[in-house]
Amino acid sequence: MGSVRFFIAFCTLLIISASAQAVDPDSLKPAISHLRSFANSPDVIKVIKSQTQHRTIRELLKIDQLWRIEPGIENKIFNTDAQGLLLEFMAKHNAVFVEMIVIGSQGETLGAIPKTSDYWQGDEAKFKQVMGHGDIFIDAMDWDESSQTISAQISVPVFADNEVIGVITGAVEASLKALGDVELR
Repeated sequence: MGSVRFFIAFCTLLIISASAQAVDPDSLKPAISHLRSFANSPDVIKVIKSQTQHRTIRELLKIDQLWRIEPGIENKIFNTDAQGLLLEFMAKHNAVFVEMIVIGSQGETLGAIPKTSDYWQGDEAKFKQVMGHGDIFIDAMDWDESSQTISAQISVPVFADNEVIGVITGAVEASLKALGDVELR
């Protein structure tokens, strides 16, 4: 019984220590390459262009509120084409990504696997940095409620006519090796 408690305590310390750890960008090059290719595909661009509806901040926040309390609301909001593209992408790269999100120009979730914990991504750094600068954003490794993993989110811009029209975010799960390499504080 004592060894079980020790193991649980050790794993808890690893998780706490791993939270908000910086991620080595070089180790993510293959994942970034996959996301960029996906973001540049004509099908993704078409889905984002066709789905982005201009809503007021009040409307976005109301949907965000419903998102958190109404089971199955994503089935009313998500475009089947976006979900199909995400399913196809994740099947092809299932060993790499544990979560995928297609985000429109206003920060709205257009498609996600699994369902995100919130609808509106517009207040998050992954959206603000990518939409504002048109460059890649790599978040710190942290616990992700949606995918139930310790992961790092990588966000890349979706361009159309030299303008950022959306964001693709993919979460890469921390490996056991990476957790083992975390220095305990």
